[in-house]
Amino acid sequence: FLAQLDTKKYNVLKLDYLNRTNDPPIPILIEKNE
Repeated sequence: FLAQLDTKKYNVLKLDYLNRTNDPPIPILIEKNE
């Protein structure tokens, strides 16, 4: 799932996930990719 996303989309998803405190592990993985 994460591998299929583009780096440009990661920034948008990161902001979206940060707003969602329901899934903490997802934003952490995205931050590591940066």
